[in-house]
Amino acid sequence: MCDKKINICDSTGYQHALEKLLLRYSKNGVTVFRKVENLHDFSGYAGIYILCFPSVNGYYVGKSKNIARRIPQHFKNPKTQFDRTFSFEEIQDIYVLHCAWDILDLAEVDCIATIPKQYLLNRMAGGPWIMFLDSEEYNPERVQVEDSMLQSLIDGVEMAKELDEFNIRYKKETHDSRTAAAIIRKGKTSKITPEMCFAAICDEGEILEYIPVELRTHELCLKAVGHASDPHKVLQFVPESIRNEEICLSALKYSDKPIATFKLVPKELLTEDFAEAAVKMRRSLLNKLPVELQTERVNRAAEPKRRKKK
Repeated sequence: MCDKKINICDSTGYQHALEKLLLRYSKNGVTVFRKVENLHDFSGYAGIYILCFPSVNGYYVGKSKNIARRIPQHFKNPKTQFDRTFSFEEIQDIYVLHCAWDILDLAEVDCIATIPKQYLLNRMAGGPWIMFLDSEEYNPERVQVEDSMLQSLIDGVEMAKELDEFNIRYKKETHDSRTAAAIIRKGKTSKITPEMCFAAICDEGEILEYIPVELRTHELCLKAVGHASDPHKVLQFVPESIRNEEICLSALKYSDKPIATFKLVPKELLTEDFAEAAVKMRRSLLNKLPVELQTERVNRAAEPKRRKKK
């Protein structure tokens, strides 16, 4: 039960309980738990969080796949006795342990078991353990993880943080790309910026068709061809003035219509050197080349390289 009118126990023992947990999760003498300065910094990050309530000398241990979103939810949409008893403003400190999604339950169980239950505001053991902390069956020492697993949890903290950072960036870039693509498709030229074009291209190369011609730079067109599901189609919207060897070869590399794509290559580029580069990149292009470019030299370039005998 949670009763904030009752001072659970002495403040010295309360502080020592946190120090014990932070020391357990330490590497080279430094805890891998992070003290929260700004909760928004943990938006999108998964892990274990420790809420500190010095007014009752108690801790609440929780887990979430999005720490910054989950903690306020306790009090905005209260569902448990803990949620209804306390308020966000009563939290003095928050500590966070970055943790991979698949071991959140394991880490939560261990953290709850590490803090003496007289300092806990949790009622359940956590994770898959459907067991009250006050029950006779609950034995914290028995549910704590072994040293080898604990070390894996500690070693994986930085990797879990980096993976979450990657996912956060990916979601933001995807959102930005789709937003930019929607604006470009509406054709409101005055709102379209070069930055917006690059963001949209990363989501869909074919969006080049809707980008104003004056914004179709070499770099943008090259990226569009590389991100297109149909490089042949995109090449049609590359201005001929910048339709150079690099862009044409990139389109030919993945084109499903190589014969038609060759017709989009400027005539001045259709040389033996270009043909050689094309077949070295993709041997199957040899039979798709204009007949006059299927020379002996180009044929040799298309031959598979023989491995040198050791």
